[in-house]
Amino acid sequence: MAHGSGYETEDSSANGCEDDSSGSLAWNHMWLFCEVLFLLITTLFTNMVNKEQVKVNTHRARDEYQE
Repeated sequence: MAHGSGYETEDSSANGCEDDSSGSLAWNHMWLFCEVLFLLITTLFTNMVNKEQVKVNTHRARDEYQE
C-alpha cells in the first residue's frame, strides 16, 4: 500500500495521461460514430429505395393486370 500515500499525485498524473489518451479515444469514438451514422444513412436510403421500387413494381403489376 505504498502507492496509497501518493495516490492523489498519481491520480492527477494519471488524469494527465488520460487527457492524451482520451483525445485519441474521443477521435476514435467520433470516427466510430461517423461510421455508424454513415451505415445508418445508407441503410435507411437503401430501405427507402427498395420501398419505392416495390411501389413501382406493385403499380406496374397492377397496371398490367388491369390491361
